[in-house]
Amino acid sequence: MRGRSNVHDVTGSDILPLLKDADRGDTHEATPTKAEQFDQAMEHLVGAAEQAPAAVVTVPVAPIEAEPAPVAVRPLAPVTQLKRRAPELARKPGDIVFVYGLRDDARTAAEALQVAYGSIEVVLAGTYRKGVGRHIEDRRESYAARADGVRTSRSFIVAVGLGVSPAVPQHHLAALNEFSPDQVWLAVDVTRKPEDTSAWAHAVATAADGIDALAAVGVAETITPETTDYIGIPVGWADASTTPEAV
Repeated sequence: MRGRSNVHDVTGSDILPLLKDADRGDTHEATPTKAEQFDQAMEHLVGAAEQAPAAVVTVPVAPIEAEPAPVAVRPLAPVTQLKRRAPELARKPGDIVFVYGLRDDARTAAEALQVAYGSIEVVLAGTYRKGVGRHIEDRRESYAARADGVRTSRSFIVAVGLGVSPAVPQHHLAALNEFSPDQVWLAVDVTRKPEDTSAWAHAVATAADGIDALAAVGVAETITPETTDYIGIPVGWADASTTPEAV
């Protein structure tokens, strides 16, 4: 059996070095561990972040393009520029006024002008049937009409029918050179498309070297009678009234 060692076997010379080592340990701080060093570093970083001002991050923004300006829409090109008022209907004794129109528009306008002014005889030409009223077919009949007008103190309106198509037959326009009228008017149905009216109006205006005025037909049947403005010819009479002075 193994015996226990006796603690009293430690001598004083053995204890003295141990006491000195203990005194040195009390006077020096313990060396921190790696975990403690990490904690200290994190505390330092957090404290610095709290004291530092927040950084401002600027994000570039693409400029906003302005909306394009609205495009103005131009009206239909007029036959002639509207820079004048319509002249008064020529009605001195012997005067002859040609009124061109599609379908029955020319005759309708001529008869209405006859009622409005008086002392006017309506003469038919173009597509209007012979046997219904007086007709003028050539220069001889034109001279005869002028002579009758001077003798009886009347003027004449020649209603020239152009048919139903905006394409005007050239032989209806040839009469302008034959008869040399004092004025040329167009009877325009304002309920029809301005584009269709402009087509035949341009043909007549070219042959007649200009148009004096329009006779507007169908004004009471539309809410946009001002479509005649697109043609560019002043209105001398409209069927919305019975007197020409109201235009």
